[in-house]
Amino acid sequence: MVFNVASEKELQHILRAHPQTVVHFWARWCEPCAFLDTVLEAIVSDAPSLAVVRVEAEELPELSERYDVSVVPYFAFFKDGQLVDTLEGASAADLSSKALALGARASMPSNGTPATDAAVAAIAPVTKAAPAVAGDERLRVLVQRSPIMLFMKGSPDAPQCGFSAKVVAALRAVGADFDSFDILGDAGVRQGLKAYSNWPTFPQLYVAGELLGGCDIVLELAASGELAAELAAAGAPGDADRTAQLTALVNSSPVMLFMKGEQRGRWVMRGAWGGRTPCPHGHAPGPKLPLNQVPRPRRG
Repeated sequence: MVFNVASEKELQHILRAHPQTVVHFWARWCEPCAFLDTVLEAIVSDAPSLAVVRVEAEELPELSERYDVSVVPYFAFFKDGQLVDTLEGASAADLSSKALALGARASMPSNGTPATDAAVAAIAPVTKAAPAVAGDERLRVLVQRSPIMLFMKGSPDAPQCGFSAKVVAALRAVGADFDSFDILGDAGVRQGLKAYSNWPTFPQLYVAGELLGGCDIVLELAASGELAAELAAAGAPGDADRTAQLTALVNSSPVMLFMKGEQRGRWVMRGAWGGRTPCPHGHAPGPKLPLNQVPRPRRG
């Protein structure tokens, strides 16, 4: 039997009602998740005592955080309401092995002898070594690595969660220059940053070394038009800053030439003050000419 839940309360109700349950944390953008749904449906047909619960990870972030879901697909295996094993990634073979083993527990003889030793071994609780949590000094260096620093799942060009993709889009929409860190590749940073920032979810956006917020806050600032101003505090140039720089540059002299290569010949540039500027090649300056008589370079 396959269930879709929209709250933790619904999940707990199913866990109490079904002794053997596989919980699939999935996302709409994740193609392997859709494939593994079909694998689970086939498993349920072979193991009718098994219940499958689908949880849309990004719609229930608190539930995802509770079970330490940092990537999809992600599977949690429950026996009598207790978490006994997990599986991360899109391995159909590993999923089938663990799910069928969990279902086999329902067929144990009343004397407690396992139906098969292999089945019990396959679903035995696994004690995971806790990742080495990154220290505050390393985290401080990371959050200050760039004026605008985004800690996300995946990379800006290949986000691994919808929330990260939304923040990247918002930053790019205001022309922000930002750096990023993939928290999926470093469990120590992923766990340490939660405590460092006192913020339990990702992505996290830092501006000038200070936490600005997560996806909801960034999107609210973007919708209100305040995001660019918040990022400006970091001193990183955005589209508005570049426009100001270009405006100042083109107005820096009454006659301003943007060209490929360098000027050649003995003619001089007239400065904004109306005087003459020496030739950059060291030639003696020519006579001071009216603006409309300044020699022009040949075309081509």
